[in-house]
Amino acid sequence: MSEPWPQRDLWMQWFGQIPPPSLARHLDKWLKPRLWSDCGWTSPWLWGLVRTRGSLVYRVVLNRTTRTSQCTCSARTQPCVHAAALLIGWQQNQWEVVTNAPLAPWLPEQISPPKHSTPPPQRTPSPGWVTPAHITEMEKGYQLLGQWMQEQSRLGWKHLLASDMAAVEDITTRLVDLRLPGPARMVRQLALGAESGNQTAFLRQILSRLILAQRAFVHREHLSEEQWHSLLIFSGITIRKDTLKKRPAVTDRWLALSVVEEEAESDLRSRKIWLVGTRTTTFALVLDFAWKRAPFPQGLAIGQVWEGGLYFYPGSDQTRAILGEGSIQSNTDDTVPGLGGWAEAHDVCTRAMARDPLRLEVPILIQALEAGRQDGQPVLMDARKRCLPLSISDRGFEQLLSSQAPQGLHLFGLLRAGVFLPLARIDRGRPVAL
Repeated sequence: MSEPWPQRDLWMQWFGQIPPPSLARHLDKWLKPRLWSDCGWTSPWLWGLVRTRGSLVYRVVLNRTTRTSQCTCSARTQPCVHAAALLIGWQQNQWEVVTNAPLAPWLPEQISPPKHSTPPPQRTPSPGWVTPAHITEMEKGYQLLGQWMQEQSRLGWKHLLASDMAAVEDITTRLVDLRLPGPARMVRQLALGAESGNQTAFLRQILSRLILAQRAFVHREHLSEEQWHSLLIFSGITIRKDTLKKRPAVTDRWLALSVVEEEAESDLRSRKIWLVGTRTTTFALVLDFAWKRAPFPQGLAIGQVWEGGLYFYPGSDQTRAILGEGSIQSNTDDTVPGLGGWAEAHDVCTRAMARDPLRLEVPILIQALEAGRQDGQPVLMDARKRCLPLSISDRGFEQLLSSQAPQGLHLFGLLRAGVFLPLARIDRGRPVAL
């Protein structure tokens, strides 16, 4: 009897296991008890629909006003439970990801690995980008990362809170030596967040991405070329700029919405320039690094326009780019309208996460918002009175309150783990830093 999964490749690409024969039975046995006992219905980090054969099987409702502290997860089960929130949706006879974290920790161990009629294709590294030696070192690194995550899942957050930073620095240094600087930075973020008591949905989202990346690397022969490139970039193996410039450039008038400089690591500074194409409405991130007090390469100031091309890095999430040929223009009238509300932003975020489950945040422009407080916490409310929590300093929030106009706020920022991080407000078509 054939399995009722017309497109099981989606499951296979990320988990490398045969999907269960009955989604409904699998949900009843494995998913529903864990949601009810460990998470509850209104956890702000879990949302989406599960459909099979056109019938609603299971629904998880996101209550955007519910605070994370109301979730009742034990310290022992919290990391793996929060890292396992992938739901699969049935729409128009196609399987598609409608949420963005892996279900892999909930899969029963007795599910057999797939049987291939022909050997799976071997992943061929891109010339000049990653070598077989890189792959060998990355394999050791992901094995080390998997062991560390298993230990954290067994011991829970309390152990991470009690760990000294020397142990964390040891694991991150070893990951960097094994060609995994990206996961190393995320492990450091987890430890620093736990140390400060900041056990937010974003930290659990980071852990879910580490789990997904480790499993995806183990089953990398099932990844598409774009997914393989995304995994390499997530790992920190970036393509050389001269190689990148051999790809086609995307030409537009690119408006600089935000320019942020910060300390990435000790003696290393980063600069993030967020751009949007005024014709294509495509977002782009130009990320540069500088050592100590060395100057950054050519960039843009907020509000300036890059008239020319950008070269985008390959991968499912085609956001990061470098400047190509072009010129900088100031005092322009370029602007881009924003989304109409949080429901529309939610849909944009869902589609972006489905394209690349490894991404942590989604850039959005949104308008007609009103800043306020709900239960003492800063929120943004759209025209339909839907609210979303804000991640912003007190000074930045006061600036938003003082800038409110009858037509509402027009903001650019990042949507991550159900929280909006505003980076700029649009005033008369011109971006202003927050």
